[in-house]
Amino acid sequence: MDNNPERQAGAHDGQGLVEYSLILVFIAVVAVAALIALGPIVQAAYQQGIDALNYTQ
Repeated sequence: MDNNPERQAGAHDGQGLVEYSLILVFIAVVAVAALIALGPIVQAAYQQGIDALNYTQ
């Protein structure tokens, strides 16, 4: 059994990277869900603006 504290501490080096990766994946999933949910609303707003510009011509 290895009782070297430096080697034991090194076993947990990747834990922070994994946690940050999971947070980034969660943020990406939430962003995609928000885009899917808000997509039609944004499209309708743009279409209203386009229609207003076309109406004045």
